[in-house]
Amino acid sequence: MIFPNRLLILATLMLATSAANAEELYDIKLSRPFKVGMQYDRQVTATMKQKTTLKIAGAQADRPREEEFQLELSGRFETLEVDDDGHETQLAVTVEKFERIQDEKREPLAEPGQVIIARSEDGETQFSLKNGELSPAAQSMLPLVIDVHDPQSADDDDIFGTDEKQPIGGSWLIDSEVLARDFARQDLGTVDPADVKGRSTLVSIMKEDGTPCLHIQGELHVSRFGGQMKDGTRIAGGEMTAAFAGLFPIDNATLPLADSVAMEMRLTVKAVIQGHDATVETELTRTREGKTRMVE
Repeated sequence: MIFPNRLLILATLMLATSAANAEELYDIKLSRPFKVGMQYDRQVTATMKQKTTLKIAGAQADRPREEEFQLELSGRFETLEVDDDGHETQLAVTVEKFERIQDEKREPLAEPGQVIIARSEDGETQFSLKNGELSPAAQSMLPLVIDVHDPQSADDDDIFGTDEKQPIGGSWLIDSEVLARDFARQDLGTVDPADVKGRSTLVSIMKEDGTPCLHIQGELHVSRFGGQMKDGTRIAGGEMTAAFAGLFPIDNATLPLADSVAMEMRLTVKAVIQGHDATVETELTRTREGKTRMVE
């Protein structure tokens, strides 16, 4: 009878340990600090699907224009500049592969060994090639796979994070007011914070390459866009749904090891084209997945 009793004790201890782990609280830090000279290998896959319809007053509506493609970028990243809070504001990428895949055809956008520079300047990201010039196609595709921080904008912690420690399964609301201000600052029209809903959740603890990570997911819905852009284009309506996920090492000094985002957006704008009132309707779907490994 001793053996069954020992099993019972062991089972009780395991349940108690599981309960204790479930109640453990974790710091939530989404925007990790960069340091000048930091190097990391990164692989990014992005997709975009867009349908645009142009309607000009007094004319028949154009047939919708559709475009769909995938991007693949891999290379060694190096941090060149950071702001006072450790956000990466300039970086270099030594390209291993940068290609666009469309209609089952692969188009190189940069050659292996070329070095792409990305820097934040006056609220926009500027891209250049260390030796040579980027093609127009590469210039237009790079914002889909490379980010640098604009020091004037909010970061992920400001919008999707929380100052309160969280247990596994804990969730918290996103900051809709900060997000609305950030949309306006980026010239994306006017968003009422009341039209923004979203929540982040600490889903679990899991290991990535042996590193314990916080698995965090989030979702966002903007039910209405409006206002006017700086160029006079009027936003007549629209909505956006987005979801993100990431593996954030428990060590807050380490960069996220995996990240993903998916977004669907519908937007209607009013503009004047060649002297005629016009309406442009756009449906956009974008995804991006990335994996990061630190270089020792």
